[in-house]
Amino acid sequence: MTMQNEKITIALNKLDRDPLNVRKTYTKEGIEELAANIREDGYRLLQDPVVRKGDKKGRYYLTAGARRLAAPQYLAEQGEFSISLAENLFRQEMNPVDQYEAFSAMAEKGLPVADIAARFSVTVAVVRQRMALAKASPVLLEHYRNEDMTYEQLSAFTICADHQRQEEIWNSLFYWNNNAHSIRRMLTEDMIDSSDDRIKFIGGMAAYEAEGGAAKRDLFSDDGGYVTDTALVELMIATKMDAIAESVRAEGWQWVECCREMPDNLRRMHRYYPEAVELSAEDQGRLDALKAEHDELLEQFDDNEQPDAAERQQSAEVERQIYELIEKKEAYSDEAKQKAGAFIYLDRWYSLRIEHGFVKLEPNNDDSDAAEDALTVEETKKVEKRNDEPPATVIEDLTAQKTAALRCELEGNLHIALVAVVHSLLLQTAYGDWWTVVAAHL
Repeated sequence: MTMQNEKITIALNKLDRDPLNVRKTYTKEGIEELAANIREDGYRLLQDPVVRKGDKKGRYYLTAGARRLAAPQYLAEQGEFSISLAENLFRQEMNPVDQYEAFSAMAEKGLPVADIAARFSVTVAVVRQRMALAKASPVLLEHYRNEDMTYEQLSAFTICADHQRQEEIWNSLFYWNNNAHSIRRMLTEDMIDSSDDRIKFIGGMAAYEAEGGAAKRDLFSDDGGYVTDTALVELMIATKMDAIAESVRAEGWQWVECCREMPDNLRRMHRYYPEAVELSAEDQGRLDALKAEHDELLEQFDDNEQPDAAERQQSAEVERQIYELIEKKEAYSDEAKQKAGAFIYLDRWYSLRIEHGFVKLEPNNDDSDAAEDALTVEETKKVEKRNDEPPATVIEDLTAQKTAALRCELEGNLHIALVAVVHSLLLQTAYGDWWTVVAAHL
């Protein structure tokens, strides 16, 4: 043993771990691996460890190489080893919890994160991740030291600073739901993930935080974090819908109503539908040119294995302009706007839906029957029920447009096309004739 440039011999049972050593945790596999290394080298000392005098007489602290102490002790317990220590040929990385404690001690002395990273030859991101372990319960840190949990599981708990809640969740886990994803989900039940459709609807995390909303971010994953102020999210959703409602009211409708979801009676209400309108010569010429351009793009896609991003963007822009002009071919009459209104609501994916032309007939209103009777024969032709079947020519035209749109989308998303084909084949393979009969009736 080397102590203050002197070599002395110390019995194995006289050595203790140095409390000043920041490395405190070693895996069982690492210790056994080192023991095997010592055994293969004939139980030889490859390099002298460094020690210092302990607090008690005759005791010494091992200042460098605590794992080198654990490995010979393991060999001694196996009855193979009775001499002092051997130096490992390779170095085991420092335990993350040990790093956290070492980094925290330096941070408490005022050392900047960048300097801590430089001293330990790690990145700033690693230092921040280890420092985040301060949010983990000491009980969980001890579980990790004892190898009762993985580092991925431990890091998942840092999304919440409530130690009692952390421990409750850890104790409630089973082998089939103890992964990091499940842990994060349980800890964020009262939060909204940044990828949620509600967050997308209000403009993303940037818009939410611009309104003063608080968020939690996980240093151990690449997601955008979690929204903690759900009330603010609901307020932003309502505010956006109300602004859209004002623009719809400006179109001249008798009433405009905002709903959180599709109204229950929507499909049972009488409704005005838009009427055909002739496009101007300029708009019709532009529509014909755009359709020709779209057909040329489809031919190019047929020749290429997969369109690039620029081609897909060009195709999407042409389609958008085509749909804008097609929408001009239909319009609601002023008479319809005077007698009907519009619903504004969100579908299950939080996409905005605006449904025009509905006639409100209150069931408890004595004037409701009179209002319905007041519809002339000509008006009745304009007002149709939602579930009435449209003419065959309309169905044929819509089917053709749907087929063309699906074809274009699948050509630009080959992985989706592959999934669709595999899904169809799987249904036929797994369900056979039964699925064929059911699908025919869908």
